Order: sequence, then structure tokens, then C-alpha cells
Amino acid sequence: MAVTSAQNEPLPTPAAPPRPRTAPPVAPDGRGVTVAPSWRRLLAGAIDAVGLVTVWFLGALAITSAGEPVQSGPWNLLDQLVDYVNARPTAVALAAALFAGLLFLLPFLFERFGRGTPGKRVLGLTLVDARGERPSPGRLAAHAALRVVGTLLLAIGPLSGLVDPDRRTLYDRLAGIYVIVS
Repeated sequence: MAVTSAQNEPLPTPAAPPRPRTAPPVAPDGRGVTVAPSWRRLLAGAIDAVGLVTVWFLGALAITSAGEPVQSGPWNLLDQLVDYVNARPTAVALAAALFAGLLFLLPFLFERFGRGTPGKRVLGLTLVDARGERPSPGRLAAHAALRVVGTLLLAIGPLSGLVDPDRRTLYDRLAGIYVIVS
């Protein structure tokens, strides 16, 4: 039964309340901070990806070139790749594990012992917790681990930051971290 007014007209249904936004962190000296725009984060990620992929490629090349060469027929590149995976599954698994390990270690070590990854430093970005302070090592490790999972699962982690009203990725939210303009 619909609710009607005195003139027998249906009353408008109330709109759903807007989704609450999380408050950005406040710096220890009381100043507010600016959450990094998505374009800066994507560009920093692209800069970091160049170094990560270079290190991974050199490691994967060393892993996969050891041993006997794989004989492949005169097929297209995809068929040759399938032949290689079938002939050397251990080498392919080691290369994949190396990629996942680098995806965790490089950002964690740069954030923990440096002042951010090279891409973040070039673009003036910093990681902070909800108090506006540098994140603890445990929080950084959780952030790096969640980043690996989110990136390997069809890049759902990084892409979630494009549609989030606070411009935070899924792994930022789960680890309680903000990326701010320093």
C-alpha cells in the first residue's frame, strides 16, 4: 500500500542517504592533508612498473635459460609458449613466483627503508595512516601483500581506486593507509 497525501497523491519516496566518505587523515601538527589524485597514483605506478618488470625480466630470463633449449614446431607464438610451459613447468612457476615476490618486496622495502617508491618520490606522494603518520612495518607489509593479491586478481585492487569517491584502492582501505600529496 502506497503512502498518499491529503489530496490522494503519492508521496515521493525519500532518496537513499549519500555514501559516507572516510575522513582524510590529519597530520600530527593538526594540518589537513590532500589525498593523491588518481592520475598521480597511476603515473607513479607506471614509473615503478618499469623498474619492477626490468628486474623481473632479467631474473626470469636467468631462470628460464638454464637447461636444455625447448624444441618447438613452426607454429605461432602462442603455441610456442604453450610448448614451453608444458616442457618446463618448474621454470615457469619460478618466474611467476619471482614476479609475485618482487611485487611484494620492492614496494615494501622502498616504503620501509626509504621515503617511498621511485614513482611516489618523483610525483611527491607519501603513505600515511589514519593519524597522518608514517605507517608501521606491519601495516606496510599488509598493504604490500594485499597489493599483490589485488593486482594478480585481474588488477581489481588498483582499478578500485578509480571508482572510489576517496580515491583509495581496495588494499589501501583494508590496510588503513592513505596515499597523500606530500
